[in-house]
Amino acid sequence: MFSRSDAAEHAQSCPSCRTLVEEASRLSGEIEALAVPVPPPDIAERVIRLRPFSRRERRSFRIWGGPIFLSGGVFLAGLVILALPGLRAREQASLSLAAALPALALLRALARSVLETLRLLPAGLEAVSGSLAGRTPLGFVCLLLLAPVAFGLRRVLARASRR
Repeated sequence: MFSRSDAAEHAQSCPSCRTLVEEASRLSGEIEALAVPVPPPDIAERVIRLRPFSRRERRSFRIWGGPIFLSGGVFLAGLVILALPGLRAREQASLSLAAALPALALLRALARSVLETLRLLPAGLEAVSGSLAGRTPLGFVCLLLLAPVAFGLRRVLARASRR
């Protein structure tokens, strides 16, 4: 291994290493000379929505009209393409298959997600058990916090069945 002084002496005596060191120092100088614009302090407020939609906003046609018309237009364009008289049965079948592929991909991803969750469940429970091993009071608090969640879930399911 070279020490710093040995490396500096070697870089001075070896022409290829000296060229590499000069290129690296020139590149470092160019990077430092770049003028990176500083983002404005309110960029987060302009990019990220900090609150959920209100009930009025969720039902506002002014907000959702554009996406609704766009989705409807894409759907109608697909129906028109499928109904064109110039398309033969083979072409219509391939268009239908192309339209169904995203749904199949979603089902495949869902199945993989469920299988992955089931595969990792023992390791996850082992990790939780290991982290709570010496902290019995914390474990009891976590179990006690599950009770309100269970009651809330029961209420949600009871209300959903009435609708």
